Amino acid sequence: MYCWSAVLGFTFPMSLPATATAQVEEQAAQYIAQGQRAYDVGRYEEAVASYQQAYGLNSNPELLLIIAHLYDRTLQRFSVAETYYRLYLASTATPSEESRRELEAVQRHNAMARIRLTTTPRDGILVRIDDQVVGPTPLTEPIQLTPGRHRLSLEHNRNRPFIRTIELTPGDHDYSIDLSLAGAQPPTPSDDWRWIVSGVAGGAAVAWGAVGATALIAQDEDVALASDVLLGIASTAAVVAIVAWITR
Repeated sequence: MYCWSAVLGFTFPMSLPATATAQVEEQAAQYIAQGQRAYDVGRYEEAVASYQQAYGLNSNPELLLIIAHLYDRTLQRFSVAETYYRLYLASTATPSEESRRELEAVQRHNAMARIRLTTTPRDGILVRIDDQVVGPTPLTEPIQLTPGRHRLSLEHNRNRPFIRTIELTPGDHDYSIDLSLAGAQPPTPSDDWRWIVSGVAGGAAVAWGAVGATALIAQDEDVALASDVLLGIASTAAVVAIVAWITR
């Protein structure tokens, strides 16, 4: 078991101001004890509520710092943590440098945009942001980005990437994308067949040249016919290859 003095690294003054009545002092101490017990068993929301109740009876700034740490380090609700850090710094005449650094850290965090991405299918989707690989799904951590416009790309098997431009503001963003419903394209044809057609055109052209030269020398009608056939094949294949590469 750990108490907050050990967990958070500061000594919490358990005594209340002398002006407080004994009844208020006892009630505030009970809330503090409740908060510690709730924290020890992992009921962090209850711990926060107890410390807030204690602060309502005793405006000790250290209670604000405890609450800020709970929201920051445990609950990871950073915007709320920033509020309590600010309250603490405004309420104490001698704030620690550590608490100032903690406020600056949550401010930097809150200034960033974070994406929690889920996809269907869930596994094996390669995620890219601005053409940089993030990793395959499922992603265990949010993607942290600067606010503004970004290019999200999802790639699965041989499908064409699903691409979306996203506009992000500071804070958390949830994206759930079903690739079966998101207009994912069929597999992209490879260039193999284009090379095959180009090869046929080149081979037929070479053969036509050789056979045509033979026909001229031999003055053979059969050879001349074969030359004409090869010329037709070469021409047709060349046209198909040119169109294929232009419309690639």
